[in-house]
Amino acid sequence: IFYLKELREKSAEAGISLDNFGIVDPLEKLKKDTLFIKQTGSRYLYGAAYVTKAQKAAYESALSQSAFSSVTTLVGDYLEDTVVAKEGDAMTLQAVTSNGISHTYREDIRMKSLQTSLAYSNIVFDLKQILWPQEKKDRWEVLFEKFASNTNTFWNAFDCFEKTTVSEADGRIRSFLASDYEDSCEGDTIRLKVSGAVDGETTWFLLRTHEEEVEAVSGASLIEVEEGAYLVAANQAEVTLRLKPQNELYYTLSD
Repeated sequence: IFYLKELREKSAEAGISLDNFGIVDPLEKLKKDTLFIKQTGSRYLYGAAYVTKAQKAAYESALSQSAFSSVTTLVGDYLEDTVVAKEGDAMTLQAVTSNGISHTYREDIRMKSLQTSLAYSNIVFDLKQILWPQEKKDRWEVLFEKFASNTNTFWNAFDCFEKTTVSEADGRIRSFLASDYEDSCEGDTIRLKVSGAVDGETTWFLLRTHEEEVEAVSGASLIEVEEGAYLVAANQAEVTLRLKPQNELYYTLSD
């Protein structure tokens, strides 16, 4: 109970996981977790679950338990071709995009592609090897140095994006999947019509202006991600953006 309160005070959340060191069967762990929660009298509602490739088949049994019936989104490393998606009628899926430790050239390209197209990144830092280190390289100080170095370096350019809990991301994913839009551009004016979003919910877009600057905006707020790229937070159904006129060059003939 103490740790759940601490997480809430830090605007974080706890989720369920069947993951372990391979000593206990996932379903047996589920029974023990359910019994423990019942004995503590906890009324905490778990909105998220972490599912690995090895446990994909077991999660359905977990979600049928009353203690975990409030789960609405799954975070997993088994989503090979999907970043975010719906699972059935009530569940959403969120792919793990990095472990924060490994960061190859290919992983860097993928991370930047997801950030600049979906403003999405989901880092899962697995603590199992820290809790049960087998070698010196598994120690906390070694792994955390790599983790901090990578996240502070490669993710720094996208620090303008909000950090959310998994359940908060679930809400934005649902809005994203339900939304539709129409856009048009006439001269220096860009118009955006948003439909399908939940009333009162902000809808997010990434706009690239190819180095042109935005002069004025109505129906939304803007955050500059990088030169020529903006995060558009649409809070109305119709958004209008006006770009600064580009300098025009005039040529005349001379004798």
